[in-house]
Amino acid sequence: MCAAGADPDMPHATCLFATPSADRVARLKPVRSPLDAFVVVRAEVYLCLRNGVGRSKLSNAWLDARLGVVSTTRNWRTVTKLAAKVEARRRRRARREASAKLRPSRNFADSDGFSRRSSAG
Repeated sequence: MCAAGADPDMPHATCLFATPSADRVARLKPVRSPLDAFVVVRAEVYLCLRNGVGRSKLSNAWLDARLGVVSTTRNWRTVTKLAAKVEARRRRRARREASAKLRPSRNFADSDGFSRRSSAG
């Protein structure tokens, strides 16, 4: 949508609270903001705002009213930073879970079936 090598402030992503109906998506008029472009994919709207978000007529209020769902828009740089944070958190969680599986239990059952606390650590 935005050309490769374009100003990194032009691409934006709008997250919708729910997926709008196909009928509502069809009612969106691209001519509202002629220099800008957008595409709706499920519960996201990808925008290329050539004059910036401040000059665009593709505002959250307009999208909310036309699509019938609440939206929030972020610059693509912010989207990629948030995605990196989510991925880092997912990896930390996976490492913690994997190491917890490898750690022996501190309690163990003796051959007689009684649980005893180990004296180590």
